[in-house]
Amino acid sequence: MIKILFMGVDVMIKLDITMETDHPVLVFLALFSFILALLFFFVAFKLKTRPKSIFLCAFLLLSASVLLSLGILFRSDKLTMAGIELPCSLIFFFFSLSTLISYHKCRKSVRAKLTDCRVSSSRSGWERCTPCFTYEYEGGPYESCSFLSYSKGTFQKLFETGGEYTIYIDPHTPNICADKRRFPLSRVVVLILSLAVFILGIITVIWG
Repeated sequence: MIKILFMGVDVMIKLDITMETDHPVLVFLALFSFILALLFFFVAFKLKTRPKSIFLCAFLLLSASVLLSLGILFRSDKLTMAGIELPCSLIFFFFSLSTLISYHKCRKSVRAKLTDCRVSSSRSGWERCTPCFTYEYEGGPYESCSFLSYSKGTFQKLFETGGEYTIYIDPHTPNICADKRRFPLSRVVVLILSLAVFILGIITVIWG
């Protein structure tokens, strides 16, 4: 996630985006955020569980679209900046906070067998590996992937396909699991950075 933050800054620099409210990229961001918000709302209403995280992302994307549109309409640098900084920082903040809360809730230890590794990669060659396990809890079989992922090198040091490991699950939601041998420090860093960006955005809007 930290890499994503720096990638976003790098893209802004390469595009030479200033806070000129008639910049076509800002218009595109406003439209894209609006369409994406509608898509998130559609998915959230289609799912029976109505997950709060999807509604939250949809609301924040809609807020970004509205703030960017108002910034473009009234040629306000403050609103434009707010439309970029505030919703994006809150998305990163709540995503990291959700991960840390899930990490805290996974308290019950069980023995599990590593059955698979889901690999996500980027064009630059950056790869993340998510371990998937099968285990039993209170007489019921479960198959789930950890909500924590690892770099390829770290994964190869910690895991071996077919091996048995002690993992931790949420006793109230047994399909949520995590291997706790590595604390998700990167989530804490992103949490602090995103909160700092949000506070700076508020200061910019009010006193900037």
